[in-house]
Formats: sequence, structure tokens, C-alpha cells
Amino acid sequence: DSQPRPRIRLALIVAFVSGLTSLSYQVLWTRLLASGTGDSTYVFSTILAIFLTGLALGAVAVNLYRTRIRTINLLALGQVIIALFVVVGMLAIIDRGGIGQLRLTTNFGSLFTEFAVPVAVVVLPATFVMGLTFPAASALIADPQGHVGSNAGLLLSANTLGAISGTFLVPFVVIPLVGSPVALGLIALVNLIMGIA
Repeated sequence: DSQPRPRIRLALIVAFVSGLTSLSYQVLWTRLLASGTGDSTYVFSTILAIFLTGLALGAVAVNLYRTRIRTINLLALGQVIIALFVVVGMLAIIDRGGIGQLRLTTNFGSLFTEFAVPVAVVVLPATFVMGLTFPAASALIADPQGHVGSNAGLLLSANTLGAISGTFLVPFVVIPLVGSPVALGLIALVNLIMGIA
């Protein structure tokens, strides 16, 4: 059978969307949260560290509770929750006047409270759920016919292709067309549609 089974096809779609949206969010969060701070190196490093921490914590959590979770439910609900966390997190920052106004300082305490904490509020919840969904998608590739290796390669390829697409399309196509805040909403809509589908 040369056609992938439906669950493998679903895993590939989820992996692609996961890569596309996660790297799109990273680009948009860096752009939206960092504007006006004046030091893109520390901003990018802080956002990346929080981003990777969320992914890692989510992956650990799904590994601990994998036997108690129904994979399809986790994938669907996870996509919807990511969209909600992204929108609510950005609204919280906008509401407190923080978007584009988070400040970097040389004082560690101020840096922590005025920049890192608001960034963590926006980035950590969504990335934690992202960290849950990719390992859950990998659970769908188990194959009694012994194609796990090739299926895992396809899964990683789909995720990488999605990540490359998000990294290219968002800054060079989507942001110039609609702006960063609308782009963030559109990417959240992709997660929402994926979860519903």
C-alpha cells in the first residue's frame, strides 16, 4: 500500500501546521514584543529561551501522561488552545500598553519584571501546548508493518517544511500585506481551523 494511512496523513498535516505556526509565532512575538526595546540580541535570546522552555515542558508533560490521553483529542484541543493562548496573551500585553513598549534595562530585577515576565505570559502557555502536540502527532505514526523509521522521517520533514514556510512567508509576505497584529490573528486562525477540522 503506497498511500499513507489516514492517521499517518493526519500526523503529517499536524506536523506541518505545527512547524508553520510555531515559527510564525516566534517571528511575530519577536517583532511585536521587541519593537522599541533597542536591543534585538537580548530580546531574541529571551524570547527564544522562553519558547524552547515551553516546548520542552510540553514534551515532558505529554510523555508523562501519554497513556492517559487520547491522541486525537489532544491534537484537536491543543490546536484550539494554542490559538486562544496566543490571542489572549497578546490582548493582555496590548491591554496593559505593553506591545512595542516593553523595556530592556541593565538592572536585572527590572529586566525580569518589565520584559521577561510579560514575554513569558505571552509565549510560555502557547509553547507549552505546542510541546504537547508534536509528540502526540508522532504517536500516530506507529506502524505494525515496520515503517516507523520512514514515517518518522516524513513527520520531521513535514514539520521542517512547515517551519521553513512560516519563517519565510510571515516576514516577507504576510506582515507586509496585513501588519504584525493581524498576521498573529491569522496564524491563530490556522490553529483554530486545524483543531476544528
